[in-house]
Amino acid sequence: MVADYIEILFEHISRLEIIQIVSELKYNIDDIKSSYYYLSSKEGNEHLSLSKMINLINNQYNITIMFDSIIMFELKLNNVLVMISSECKDYDLTFNFEKELFDNDIIKENIVKVICNFSAKLKDRLIYIGHEPVEDEDMRNLRICNGKITCLNREEGYWNAF
Repeated sequence: MVADYIEILFEHISRLEIIQIVSELKYNIDDIKSSYYYLSSKEGNEHLSLSKMINLINNQYNITIMFDSIIMFELKLNNVLVMISSECKDYDLTFNFEKELFDNDIIKENIVKVICNFSAKLKDRLIYIGHEPVEDEDMRNLRICNGKITCLNREEGYWNAF
């Protein structure tokens, strides 16, 4: 059974790269449904401004934020979950969307195009798009690296436009 969510995973990116990506997000504090951050024994759950989020990233906190509405990938999107996880020097950044968003081919193509353009700035970093959980290799549908789709799972017709 196919999951009801699509995820985009930026895997093993640096602190500066994650700040570059997060700085592209546009939202109001009121657009946050919930948020949570933690680092070993320190934790909190306040609504995070962009500057507070960057400060937590600089201190290697793991962060989860659920947005009612956010502007990202040059589109206004609803019900987006953002997860930032830190392991030593590398970070993983995951965006989780309701699958229905990707049922619109124009939105799906625009998001993939923007991600391809953005990945060209992230030298040799892998970005995966697929069904939740995209960390599982068999759930990955697209792999993007250096601005190009480098792998496509054609078994599912959902991504045939690429």
